[in-house]
Amino acid sequence: MKDQLTGLYNRHFFNEIIEREANRIERTGEVISFIMMDMDDLKYINDNLGHLTGDKILIEGARLLCQNVRKADIVFRFGGDEFLVLLVNADCDDTEYMIRRFINAVDTWNKDRAGEYGCKMSFSIGCSTCKSCSAILKTLNEADERMYRNKKAKKESALFQKQSAHLN
Repeated sequence: MKDQLTGLYNRHFFNEIIEREANRIERTGEVISFIMMDMDDLKYINDNLGHLTGDKILIEGARLLCQNVRKADIVFRFGGDEFLVLLVNADCDDTEYMIRRFINAVDTWNKDRAGEYGCKMSFSIGCSTCKSCSAILKTLNEADERMYRNKKAKKESALFQKQSAHLN
């Protein structure tokens, strides 16, 4: 049920409860939202600062995430550097608020703690909201796709900035 490193629920547990959550939203008419997050540059951190530092950054990211969601929400370590938040009865506005709150917490962490670790923390994020149990996996996939579009846009922006610097 739990990821050993971060203490978050794991993907196996997600697979067990998602059907229950789908049935619940079908029964109650509530909405469910997903926030899919991928920690940026974890491979770089592992390769250049060591896996122990990478593990500490993952733990810190998980801690920040848990501190910035509601008690009813469920946080998972979905993959190596991917996190998933299942937001119960949260519409698009609630979900966007949660994302802004988390990004602000990461910004504060970067100002206060990045020096201790020798790196900053950053996430690519995507979200989606579902109103029917039949669309729940499609909604999860949509959040995942949005996260990857966010990651790609960040990389393209960084590449553009790097190329612009060389032109000057």
